[in-house]
Amino acid sequence: MKNRFYYRTYWSRWLCTVVCTILLGSSFAHASAGQQLARVNLSKQNAEIREILKEIKAQTEFDFVYNAREINDRARVSVDVQDADIEKVLRICLENLNVDFIIQDKIIVLQQRKSQPQEQPRMWVLKGKVQDESGLPLPGVSVLLKGTVVGVATDAEGRFTISFPVGEKLPELLFSFIGMQTESFPVKDPAKEIKVVMHENSESLNEVIVTGMETVKKEHMTGSATVITAKDLKMQGITSLDRILEGMVAGLNSTTISGAPGSRSKITIRGENNLSGNTEPLWIVDGLPMMSGVPQSNSGDYAGTIMQDGVGNIMPEDIESISILKDASAAAIYGARAANGVIVITTKKGFRSKTQVNYSGTYECGIAPRNRLDFMNSAEKLSYERSIVDHFGLNYAYLTGRGGYMYKRSVNGYLTPANYEREVQRLANINTDWFDVLFRTAQSHSHNISLRGGTDELTYYTSVNYQEKNGILISNKYQSAGVLMKLDYRPVQNLIVALNVAANSRKNRDNASAIDPFTYAIFANPYERPYDENGNYAADLSYLSNNYTSERASGYVYDQFNILKEMRDTRLKQDGSDVELTFNVRYEVIPGLSLESIVRKGISYNTETREVNAGTYTSWKNEKFGRDAFKDYNIMPAGYDNGELSENSGKNYNWSIRNQIDYSFTVKQDHLFSVLLANEVMSKKFTNFGYTSPIYYGDYRITGVPTFDKNVAYEDLLTSVGSMFQTSDGQDRSVSFLGSLRYGYKDRYVLNF
Repeated sequence: MKNRFYYRTYWSRWLCTVVCTILLGSSFAHASAGQQLARVNLSKQNAEIREILKEIKAQTEFDFVYNAREINDRARVSVDVQDADIEKVLRICLENLNVDFIIQDKIIVLQQRKSQPQEQPRMWVLKGKVQDESGLPLPGVSVLLKGTVVGVATDAEGRFTISFPVGEKLPELLFSFIGMQTESFPVKDPAKEIKVVMHENSESLNEVIVTGMETVKKEHMTGSATVITAKDLKMQGITSLDRILEGMVAGLNSTTISGAPGSRSKITIRGENNLSGNTEPLWIVDGLPMMSGVPQSNSGDYAGTIMQDGVGNIMPEDIESISILKDASAAAIYGARAANGVIVITTKKGFRSKTQVNYSGTYECGIAPRNRLDFMNSAEKLSYERSIVDHFGLNYAYLTGRGGYMYKRSVNGYLTPANYEREVQRLANINTDWFDVLFRTAQSHSHNISLRGGTDELTYYTSVNYQEKNGILISNKYQSAGVLMKLDYRPVQNLIVALNVAANSRKNRDNASAIDPFTYAIFANPYERPYDENGNYAADLSYLSNNYTSERASGYVYDQFNILKEMRDTRLKQDGSDVELTFNVRYEVIPGLSLESIVRKGISYNTETREVNAGTYTSWKNEKFGRDAFKDYNIMPAGYDNGELSENSGKNYNWSIRNQIDYSFTVKQDHLFSVLLANEVMSKKFTNFGYTSPIYYGDYRITGVPTFDKNVAYEDLLTSVGSMFQTSDGQDRSVSFLGSLRYGYKDRYVLNF
């Protein structure tokens, strides 16, 4: 416990609260005669307030009460008075500290000086009523002062009251409501009640849902579905698709698995529907299932599929709409693949207009985490470790840090008492905040430029994007760049030929340390340090478990561990690229009857390299050959942490074809019939290869296997040799057929088959 002038215990805080409550109701006029007779002689230069208060208490027998969280008792002041009354002395000491005092009997209460209330600005109070075109009141309408975030909502009678400061210029009000057009109303006379009429938004009434196979009016959709449009995505500053869905769709859960840059959230629709296996929804992009890099692992390790996950390669700026299909109606279209729900993404395309150039950019700043736990400092931790050995015996020294272990070595004669005390004192003067060492304020940015336009015959949309995300961990960095090009050509009125090209490249850089830096920052001892006096890496001898031994002179199994060295001398490099080509032909035979065919070809390529330099703890821990060869030894001999190189690559070739016929017609304007017949064929072939070299010298990129100074049986090394190479391949193919019939009566009753 730290030595403070006032001990902040539970009872002292309670007593302080009671005393302050009693004394704050008193006035200065109630001071007793005793305080008038209190005289002080005081001469202090640049002294702490708590020292001055202690001296006053000694001379006058006054007690001081204050909240140490509000009053900085370590502030320094200078005072020189002789035979002065106590009030004068306190005013001199507290004049520049924003502190007031109250004297009652023999108790002086210190408190923060209350600021003077500011003059409130003059306000206009405007009242009004909002109604629809038929004169009915509209409750729940959002009323917002244009250009501000100040707003109110109308009550059950459509009435509202809003206040704004009196100024030279009267404000403008914005009225918005679901299904209604946003209305703008300039205020002319604040003293007069206003009436606003809102009009229906025909675009909202004709909202459609894209299922991937067809486009259906919302009133004709029998299942549960949610639509997010490009308007909903504007000004959100979100650079990844999964972040868009957070909190926007009822029943959709987006769980962040990792805070590493480039990683995405785990998305589930209406909860987990199985105990094991993949719970990822089916992703449909521009009419066909996404096949480039969608996670195939059933482990649920979505954070480990950063570079293989094609979902994260779609930029929010390129999205026109997102439809989330949640129930059995999705399974009726896509079968068992839709058991976890379906997310349908439609990207933007060109339209007839002059060329429009749009730019959007974001800048993000990630704040480094802080350790807000009340941990012991170095001196307290060393004392605590020794107390464990004193209470439980020397056999428990291995459960403590350096304090307990050095004490045991001192008792056993490995350290002289003088050297022990000297080392303990040296460590007690070190207080390292490992969060400051390992984390940083991360700056990230993204950019997107798009061109859009076209004529009656040809429309186009092209976008180029780049983003760089730096993690709060000093070794994290993620970069990606992509391009999307879409052409729609209409040679005749009833024929559309479309060509889409999408490409993306990604890079992820991180450390490959066997020790998690965040865990280390929490549990590492404060008396350890990143560098020694000469600027070299300082060994952390207390973090590794079971690291004590009497078989080595240092007393430690591994005595070179340093977390910064691990993060800088171990590297994880992940690179990936995707290319997709989509060809689409749609021909309208007669009004309502259309034939469509979509062909998509995609290629994905991913590589992962782990470089571990020689002399690191990760190299020593991952060494397999040495441990297999010397498995009868308690400690593996030195000289077998010679680095490690692991390289893995994977390729994915996929293609898909969908052919469909859809026919929609009405009978006597009240009866709607819609028929859909479709056939889909998909193929995905992937290969993976990897190897691991147990020796790696990064400066010269030399690899190899270790040699031994004794005969080693091949059987002892069989496991290590077998783990050096890995290869696999596979192929998935599927054929599906779909037929659906929809009947609607007056857009009110709908049957789906």
